[in-house]
Amino acid sequence: MPVSFPLIVRFRPERRADFLKLRRSFDAEDRGLFRDVNRGTQDGEATVDYTARSPRALNLLLLLIFEVDDGQEMVRTLDLAEHYTGDARHGAKERALRILDALGRTPDSLRKSVRIKARAQAASFDDYLLDLLESEVVAPDPVQLSFPWT
Repeated sequence: MPVSFPLIVRFRPERRADFLKLRRSFDAEDRGLFRDVNRGTQDGEATVDYTARSPRALNLLLLLIFEVDDGQEMVRTLDLAEHYTGDARHGAKERALRILDALGRTPDSLRKSVRIKARAQAASFDDYLLDLLESEVVAPDPVQLSFPWT
């Protein structure tokens, strides 16, 4: 099914501090694209929505998540809001493929990646999928994007 934008994606940070660090990486206008669905009272209970205006915005979200020290839980639970379960283990392949589809990537592009072939012996399938997703994220052109630190 074709993905249309704006697109709401949902994820669960391991700690609230991880989400706050991520949100601070965005400029003031784009911080409003985040919404606490469930703040949670303990670490690992929060759920966050992000409204991506375009595949490029979703790509930027992923790049900035990868900059967060403990951002792996956000990546592992990231899914389209309507498919979100919060489970980082089950359905990892389907989640990764939905996000890659939203980014305009295909499974064929995954098979062509040298890095992915090197990770085929990964210790866990979740780590492998995390690497699949990370290897497919393309660094944005900083000239065309507004970063809070530039």
